[in-house]
Amino acid sequence: MINDELKASIKAASFFSLFAESLTPETEKLFFESSTVITAKTGDFICKQGDPAKYLFFVLEGLLSIQISIPNKPSKELAKVYPGEPVGIYGLVLSIGYPGNLVALRYSKVLGLKKEYFEQHLSQNPKVLTYIINKLVNNTMLGVNQTLHLVYRDWE
Repeated sequence: MINDELKASIKAASFFSLFAESLTPETEKLFFESSTVITAKTGDFICKQGDPAKYLFFVLEGLLSIQISIPNKPSKELAKVYPGEPVGIYGLVLSIGYPGNLVALRYSKVLGLKKEYFEQHLSQNPKVLTYIINKLVNNTMLGVNQTLHLVYRDWE
């Protein structure tokens, strides 16, 4: 259950403005009922590569790392995720599972918005859809460059 203090903190976060315009009192209540807050210590996994994508994550506080694993090789970091940033978009939008590990680099709080709510809201809110498309395009370009670098240089 998300308490009132945490709700106020979430409402003040930059990502919440994406949803706020189209929220009625009923859908706002559903937003918080469809969310969970995950706390993680340094080194804890929020999700693992290949896990079914059940949540869109938003970092409330702390610092996370997106890492990929290849069998018999050490994990490699693709990106850091800072407060206010979403993560898990690929897994939800493409229904492929999480493409990487999400690991806490220090104590962190993460809001997990359930896939079902995200999908319902995405189809009703052009502002959210535009934001997600921009994130996907930017992250895809960055991810391709980083993955090629990792595969062809760091893992030779």
